[in-house]
Amino acid sequence: MLKETIRKCIENYQIGLIGELENQFRDKKEAADIDELDVRDADAHSHQSQAQSEEQLISNRLESAKASLEKLKSIPLTNTEKVSEGALIETRSLIIYVGIITRKFTEDGRDIIGISTEAPIYESLLGQTVGFPFQLAGIDCKILSIQ
Repeated sequence: MLKETIRKCIENYQIGLIGELENQFRDKKEAADIDELDVRDADAHSHQSQAQSEEQLISNRLESAKASLEKLKSIPLTNTEKVSEGALIETRSLIIYVGIITRKFTEDGRDIIGISTEAPIYESLLGQTVGFPFQLAGIDCKILSIQ
């Protein structure tokens, strides 16, 4: 049950991120698409060029966010006793979802973070079970449960 709730929170987080990036992309696209005839000085051209660069960066982040959402949806919700993709790891201070990267957020008073299977910490956690001690961002943690 907790795993499904957390997964839904992460999915909603990702959908919100995609929405924010789509809005930013639209704003930058409008700034980059100014009418060439209305531009009369080099400074305006410089701003247009910068907006185009920022538009490309946002576009890349948007595509990455969409791909992460699709990856999340493809991960089975099965429970496990060892850390693997799709696992929900509970520690004293943090819940870690293994699948996609998220910023730390709080749900029902619990701090939650998503990590990718490409994250260095995943390599040290892969296959581990309840009781395994590890460090995450300089914080000592211990696996209390895995779902």
